[in-house]
Amino acid sequence: MKRLFRFVCIAVAAITVISCSKDKNDEGISNLLVGAWESTHYYDSEYGKMIEIEDEADIVVVKFFNGGTFYIENTYLGDYYGTYNLNGRTITTDIEDFVEDIDISFYVWGVNSDSAYLTVKINGELLEDVMFNKKW
Repeated sequence: MKRLFRFVCIAVAAITVISCSKDKNDEGISNLLVGAWESTHYYDSEYGKMIEIEDEADIVVVKFFNGGTFYIENTYLGDYYGTYNLNGRTITTDIEDFVEDIDISFYVWGVNSDSAYLTVKINGELLEDVMFNKKW
Protein backbone atom coordinates (compact mmCIF):
# COMPACT_ATOMS: atom_id res chain seq x y z
CA MET A 1 0.00 0.00 0.00
CA LYS A 2 2.89 2.37 0.77
CA ARG A 3 4.31 1.72 -2.71
CA LEU A 4 0.94 2.50 -4.28
CA PHE A 5 0.78 5.67 -2.24
CA ARG A 6 4.28 6.68 -3.31
CA PHE A 7 3.41 5.82 -6.90
CA VAL A 8 0.41 8.10 -6.78
CA CYS A 9 2.45 10.91 -5.27
CA ILE A 10 5.00 10.61 -8.00
CA ALA A 11 2.32 10.55 -10.61
CA VAL A 12 0.97 13.76 -9.15
CA ALA A 13 4.31 15.42 -9.50
CA ALA A 14 4.65 14.24 -13.02
CA ILE A 15 1.28 15.56 -14.03
CA THR A 16 2.10 18.91 -12.53
CA VAL A 17 5.11 19.29 -14.76
CA ILE A 18 3.22 19.32 -18.05
CA SER A 19 0.28 21.45 -19.07
CA CYS A 20 -1.55 22.49 -22.22
CA SER A 21 -3.53 25.30 -20.62
CA LYS A 22 -3.38 28.86 -21.96
CA ASP A 23 -3.83 30.40 -18.51
CA LYS A 24 -0.75 32.40 -17.41
CA ASN A 25 -0.60 30.73 -14.00
CA ASP A 26 -0.92 27.31 -15.64
CA GLU A 27 1.84 28.18 -18.11
CA GLY A 28 4.14 29.29 -15.28
CA ILE A 29 3.64 26.03 -13.40
CA SER A 30 3.86 24.03 -16.62
CA ASN A 31 7.12 25.68 -17.67
CA LEU A 32 8.69 24.87 -14.31
CA LEU A 33 7.46 21.30 -14.27
CA VAL A 34 8.57 20.08 -17.69
CA GLY A 35 11.40 17.62 -17.02
CA ALA A 36 12.14 14.57 -14.89
CA TRP A 37 11.25 14.58 -11.17
CA GLU A 38 12.45 12.14 -8.52
CA SER A 39 10.52 11.58 -5.28
CA THR A 40 12.60 12.42 -2.20
CA HIS A 41 10.16 12.70 0.76
CA TYR A 42 6.60 11.79 1.67
CA TYR A 43 4.41 13.04 4.52
CA ASP A 44 3.89 10.51 7.30
CA SER A 45 0.68 11.42 9.15
CA GLU A 46 1.56 9.07 12.01
CA TYR A 47 4.67 11.12 12.83
CA GLY A 48 3.37 14.43 11.47
CA LYS A 49 6.42 15.13 9.34
CA MET A 50 8.09 14.58 5.99
CA ILE A 51 10.08 11.34 5.81
CA GLU A 52 13.03 10.91 3.44
CA ILE A 53 12.70 8.07 0.96
CA GLU A 54 15.87 6.12 1.64
CA ASP A 55 15.30 2.90 -0.27
CA GLU A 56 16.18 3.43 -3.94
CA ALA A 57 13.52 0.88 -4.87
CA ASP A 58 10.84 3.26 -3.48
CA ILE A 59 11.96 6.30 -5.49
CA VAL A 60 9.54 7.12 -8.28
CA VAL A 61 10.54 9.15 -11.33
CA VAL A 62 7.93 11.22 -13.14
CA LYS A 63 8.72 12.81 -16.50
CA PHE A 64 6.58 15.62 -17.89
CA PHE A 65 6.83 16.59 -21.52
CA ASN A 66 5.59 19.55 -23.52
CA GLY A 67 2.30 18.70 -25.16
CA GLY A 68 0.55 17.26 -22.10
CA THR A 69 2.10 13.80 -21.82
CA PHE A 70 3.89 12.16 -18.91
CA TYR A 71 5.77 8.97 -18.06
CA ILE A 72 6.10 7.38 -14.61
CA GLU A 73 8.94 4.98 -13.80
CA ASN A 74 9.65 2.58 -10.96
CA THR A 75 6.26 1.91 -9.46
CA TYR A 76 5.47 -1.45 -7.92
CA LEU A 77 3.00 -2.01 -10.77
CA GLY A 78 5.52 -1.07 -13.47
CA ASP A 79 6.01 1.97 -15.66
CA TYR A 80 3.10 4.04 -17.00
CA TYR A 81 2.38 6.82 -19.45
CA GLY A 82 -0.55 9.01 -20.33
CA THR A 83 -1.84 12.54 -20.72
CA TYR A 84 -2.57 15.25 -18.21
CA ASN A 85 -4.52 18.49 -17.89
CA LEU A 86 -3.51 21.40 -15.65
CA ASN A 87 -6.31 23.65 -14.38
CA GLY A 88 -4.98 26.26 -11.96
CA ARG A 89 -2.96 24.20 -9.49
CA THR A 90 -4.87 20.94 -10.04
CA ILE A 91 -3.58 18.26 -12.39
CA THR A 92 -5.84 15.51 -13.65
CA THR A 93 -4.52 12.49 -15.52
CA ASP A 94 -5.51 9.87 -18.02
CA ILE A 95 -3.20 6.89 -17.69
CA GLU A 96 -2.99 4.61 -20.71
CA ASP A 97 -3.43 0.86 -20.15
CA PHE A 98 -3.60 1.18 -16.35
CA VAL A 99 -4.41 -2.09 -14.58
CA GLU A 100 -7.34 -0.64 -12.64
CA ASP A 101 -9.93 2.05 -13.33
CA ILE A 102 -8.43 4.73 -11.12
CA ASP A 103 -8.67 8.52 -11.00
CA ILE A 104 -5.37 10.17 -10.03
CA SER A 105 -5.13 13.90 -9.46
CA PHE A 106 -2.58 16.24 -7.93
CA TYR A 107 -2.56 19.60 -6.26
CA VAL A 108 0.57 21.74 -6.69
CA TRP A 109 1.39 23.47 -3.40
CA GLY A 110 4.70 24.77 -4.65
CA VAL A 111 7.15 24.36 -7.48
CA ASN A 112 10.40 25.99 -8.54
CA SER A 113 13.25 25.07 -10.88
CA ASP A 114 14.66 22.52 -8.38
CA SER A 115 11.80 21.06 -6.34
CA ALA A 116 8.05 20.50 -6.17
CA TYR A 117 5.59 19.80 -3.34
CA LEU A 118 2.39 18.00 -4.35
CA THR A 119 -0.66 16.38 -2.83
CA VAL A 120 -1.71 13.15 -4.54
CA LYS A 121 -5.32 11.98 -4.57
CA ILE A 122 -6.71 8.67 -5.77
CA ASN A 123 -10.40 8.53 -6.60
CA GLY A 124 -10.80 11.91 -4.88
CA GLU A 125 -9.31 10.79 -1.55
CA LEU A 126 -6.04 12.07 -0.11
CA LEU A 127 -3.23 9.61 -0.64
CA GLU A 128 -0.02 11.41 0.23
CA ASP A 129 1.95 14.64 0.14
CA VAL A 130 5.22 14.18 -1.74
CA MET A 131 8.33 16.23 -2.39
CA PHE A 132 10.30 15.86 -5.62
CA ASN A 133 13.67 17.06 -6.85
CA LYS A 134 14.21 17.89 -10.50
CA LYS A 135 16.68 15.67 -12.35
CA TRP A 136 16.59 17.54 -15.69
